[in-house]
Amino acid sequence: KNKQHFLQLYSRRELWQARLFSLFFNLGLLTAMLSGIFNPTWWNALVLLIYLIIFTFKWWWRAKHRPAVAKIGDEPLSFGVVRAYVPNLNQEVRRVVADMFGRFYLLLRPGTYYLTFEEKLPNGSYRLIHQTEPFNLKTGLFDKEIIIG
Repeated sequence: KNKQHFLQLYSRRELWQARLFSLFFNLGLLTAMLSGIFNPTWWNALVLLIYLIIFTFKWWWRAKHRPAVAKIGDEPLSFGVVRAYVPNLNQEVRRVVADMFGRFYLLLRPGTYYLTFEEKLPNGSYRLIHQTEPFNLKTGLFDKEIIIG
């Protein structure tokens, strides 16, 4: 898919939409702030308050919903496989693939798990490079940064 550029246009379009939305949002926020300073009315205060609520929610959402990251030193574990196991049974319960920046989302039931990380080799196969110690996952979402090596 990557060689045939199936996802490239979609990603490029999505990136430009996000940039355009961000530009309009920031211009609207700046206009609301200037209107509130130079023409302080209840309407301008309400619009500014709405912008601040949206900005705060957007900031909170990014802080709470960040992906986990796997790195080998300073380099990301691009397209690596992350597997979650139950320690007592050594049974795989979830498998995810990291993106090109080493980011992945891993959602599990709260409990005790250990993770293994497999690196993609140039011939397309995978090699086990790291296994974590068992840890207790309280919320069910793994969102830590793992640095291997």
